[in-house]
Amino acid sequence: MVEIKKDKHIYAAYCNMALHNFIQTFDYIAKCLGIYENDDEIRRTEKHIQKVNKKGKMDFKIKYGDLLKRHFPFLAPMLDIVETNNQYGHLQKLLENIWHVLKFYRNYTTHYEPDEENKIAALHLNERNLVPCLKDLFKASTRTVQQRFGYSEREISFIKNMHMGKEIFNYCLYKKEIISATDSKPTANFSLRGLVFFISLFLEKRYTSEMLAKTKTFYTKQDLENTKRKSIIFESLAVYRIRLPRQRYDSEQDKIGLALDMVNELQRCPQELFDLLSISDQTLFRSTEKSDDDPNTMLMARHSDRFAPLAMRYVDLQKVFPTIRFQIALGKYRFAFYDKKCIDATGDTAETRVRSLQKDLHGFGRLDEIEKQRVKK
Repeated sequence: MVEIKKDKHIYAAYCNMALHNFIQTFDYIAKCLGIYENDDEIRRTEKHIQKVNKKGKMDFKIKYGDLLKRHFPFLAPMLDIVETNNQYGHLQKLLENIWHVLKFYRNYTTHYEPDEENKIAALHLNERNLVPCLKDLFKASTRTVQQRFGYSEREISFIKNMHMGKEIFNYCLYKKEIISATDSKPTANFSLRGLVFFISLFLEKRYTSEMLAKTKTFYTKQDLENTKRKSIIFESLAVYRIRLPRQRYDSEQDKIGLALDMVNELQRCPQELFDLLSISDQTLFRSTEKSDDDPNTMLMARHSDRFAPLAMRYVDLQKVFPTIRFQIALGKYRFAFYDKKCIDATGDTAETRVRSLQKDLHGFGRLDEIEKQRVKK
């Protein structure tokens, strides 16, 4: 475990926030899956995780996996490094490790009395399992930031270097400890930088910036003197952060709100055009906060084109065509589940996957009428 000797109260604030964000997001996923229970926050989340383990239907697993990867984007790069035939099982085990480590550090930083030895021993096991995932996630983060912002290898070389054909990172996220004299090799656990990276995965971007400024843990002296280096590190820590469920507000001024959404979408550059622009031209579509403590950069690009759906909804709301309705995708109907062995392996190594037949469902109607029926069900 990481022993925090300085600014423990600051880590406590952000560990509490991180745990709250995890619980809030998992509550939303549980409601989407129909397994939500009213209880104390900690017990409720543990019940939800246990319920997910007991559910065996394939359509439930698919929906659960999609929701997890949507709201916890860091899970996808972590799963990519694992070669396993049971992706769902590994996803669930990974989530349980994350939950136990996050809960431990929240209690460790918040409570005055230290935890018992058996809890610390259990933490070592969960933490060791997360270290390889955290290392590879940081590699994926730096690659994503490099591609997204167009940094050259030279500009990002302060983070990683090539040695003997391997990437060597200058910011170590783990430390090696020898637990006992009988251990043949040391055990890897989080370093203080690793803990900061782990906590930042569950924080909104602005709070990650606050935490980095207050703890002064991750940045080196050279990073603090160089704005570009500071920005690269910050974006790398935040690029795969949690996506919190947003509360949906119903506006009484639907037509005005839709028109403003359409105008807001038009000021963003289409992703296809943005990719063709030079690095200097791409900066025209980046909005940067003018603050030394908050190097937050907003990319004004359309990752998905929302203008057409918004325009269709506006036409439908205005009732421009009294007798014509839009065709609406109602979802998928899955049936006839069966096991199938993969053809690229034989014998005991053959992977068995659950296959299903499915049909796309469509209907005709006004968008707001369909939405009201969906909410009722």
